[in-house]
Amino acid sequence: MVDFWAGALIMLALAIALLIYPLVRKHPGNLLPDSEKTQTVRIFKDRLAELEAEKAAGLISEDRFTVLKTELEASLVDDVGNEADSGTDSNSTDSNSAESDSTESNSTESNSTESNSTGSNNADSKNTLHSARQKYVFAAALVVFAIAVSGFFYGQYGFYGALQEAREFERLESAGSDHDSVTSIAAMITSLEGKMKDDPTNMDGWFLLGKSYMNIGQYHKAVEAFDRLIPLAEAQGGSPASLYGIKAQALYFASNGRFTEDVKKAIDHALRLNPDETNTLGLLGIMSMQAGQYEAAIQYWSKILELNPEHPGKESIQAGIDEARKRMEATLASRAEATNHSTDAPEAEAVGSEKAVTPVSLNIRVELDSTLAEKVAPSDTLYIYARALKGSKMPLAIVRKSAADLPLQVTLDDSQTMMPSARLSNFDQVEVIARISKQGTPQVNPGDLEGRASPVDTGSGEGKVYSILINQEIPDAEPGQ
Repeated sequence: MVDFWAGALIMLALAIALLIYPLVRKHPGNLLPDSEKTQTVRIFKDRLAELEAEKAAGLISEDRFTVLKTELEASLVDDVGNEADSGTDSNSTDSNSAESDSTESNSTESNSTESNSTGSNNADSKNTLHSARQKYVFAAALVVFAIAVSGFFYGQYGFYGALQEAREFERLESAGSDHDSVTSIAAMITSLEGKMKDDPTNMDGWFLLGKSYMNIGQYHKAVEAFDRLIPLAEAQGGSPASLYGIKAQALYFASNGRFTEDVKKAIDHALRLNPDETNTLGLLGIMSMQAGQYEAAIQYWSKILELNPEHPGKESIQAGIDEARKRMEATLASRAEATNHSTDAPEAEAVGSEKAVTPVSLNIRVELDSTLAEKVAPSDTLYIYARALKGSKMPLAIVRKSAADLPLQVTLDDSQTMMPSARLSNFDQVEVIARISKQGTPQVNPGDLEGRASPVDTGSGEGKVYSILINQEIPDAEPGQ
């Protein structure tokens, strides 16, 4: 804000200087010693002195000097008489003195000329000073007028309101949780609510109000603000993908972390407009983390940093990624320990050791029940993955396809693992799931279609093909199912 106002004042001062400079600068014609009448008298005196010098040097005769002097005096009378009304009497005196002897004429003409020059200088001085005062007064009035007009039009058509809102948003974002901060935020929100009643088409105002509600945990009001903002953005031809993403976050927190139908719709809108919408990716990461799908959370959050390495929340995002990795490693270690303790015979341990270094592959054929065909769109995503029968639900191997590819056959093996320490070859038996996702995410959501094969023996050999029929619809599911 300080930078803006400093720049604005500098530009205004420059504009005012350019306007008033032509008014106050001194022109050569306005200088008191250089008036036109004074210059005429000076020329007369210089020429008369030249004639006297020529006569004294014998270059011209007395008669010739008299004739030239008379002509010079007549010329002076004509020039000066046209410039001042007061010059009439002086002209008469000059004309009579031209007929007298040279000494008297010279003396009389000199006095008359000096008198005219003095009168002219006084008049010019008064006129010039009066004109200068007028110019300075006009320049001062112009400065006041320029400032007033600039302020009026800036307030009406400029971005003063937006700057005020940006400053309020910065205060809201930086406010703490102490009583004074909460009171200050509440006062600012109340003020902003009043502004939005007067100007319900102010997009920046609705965005600021929605974010402010989220900052203080009033998620339902935040949803209402974004519902007012989204149609305005669409009417202006913009893409409201990010607004749908923020709305999805508000809906998710308003429902106490449950994946409701409204959350699903908001996510669908955001991803349809922009598959890389960062607010939505962040929310999907949170949901995956809570469901114990740590690898999916890592993928979503890493995608945000890939799209925007300088994301304002990059430190928090990276901290979430690190935490997801820690939990994933701890889960895998716990599962591996449980698997080792479940072997009763040395032969089983030998088999386990052998399988740890022997690649495993599973051939899976997936088909869709004809009764569910109408519920599948070609753009839906098909996930086929294997996971442990007990313990962590993280996929040991996963393949992503399109629902339009059904029926199909795929192979799951160690090359598709998410973590080197969590492979198919570490387990004797697994569960294989084929699921059609409407949201395009690995997490189970209402409306998804699913089929399973369990248990599947990982040591059945490469020629074995396991069949999965997708014949179930998920009516409702808690995260992590």
